[in-house]
Formats: sequence, C-alpha cells, structure tokens
Amino acid sequence: MCVTNSEANPWVGADLGDVYHVQMIAVINRKDFAHRLVGSQLLVGNSTDYATNPSCGVVVDTGGFYGCDLWGRYVALRRASGVIDNYNIG
Repeated sequence: MCVTNSEANPWVGADLGDVYHVQMIAVINRKDFAHRLVGSQLLVGNSTDYATNPSCGVVVDTGGFYGCDLWGRYVALRRASGVIDNYNIG
C-alpha cells in the first residue's frame, strides 16, 4: 500500500490483464507499519473503478493469506476509511 497522510481512503490495485478466478490473495506488509492494513478491504471484479468491485474480505491481521471465490480482472486493497496515521516517513 502506498504510504500517505493526505488521503482518507488510500488504495492500491492491480490489473491482471484478463479475467481470472481469484481464489486466494496474499497480503504482505512491512512489519513496522503492518497495523495500517488491519480493516482494509480486498476487492475483486471487472470494474476499473476498483471501489465498486465486490469485497473478497477484510484484512484482520498484519498480513497473511485470504481465501476468495470471485472472478475478476482487477484486484485492489482499499484502506479502511477514517484511518489516518501521522508518521514521519524519512
């Protein structure tokens, strides 16, 4: 995920290039900022507006593997709304 203090709902997404059956998503994060992803949504679908794609789950820990059973071309992780951190990144 992109580190930012200027967006209320930052996200990162990937275009898989074709429609695939997404059965699992791996979330890997830096340990020193791992808590930032807790509560983030995993989205899979065919819309280029990632936020409108169906949810495949919610990150409940600092990372790991999340089972999914959706078809789509786009996979995204959208940070939970209202979660803003005030860290100095240097």
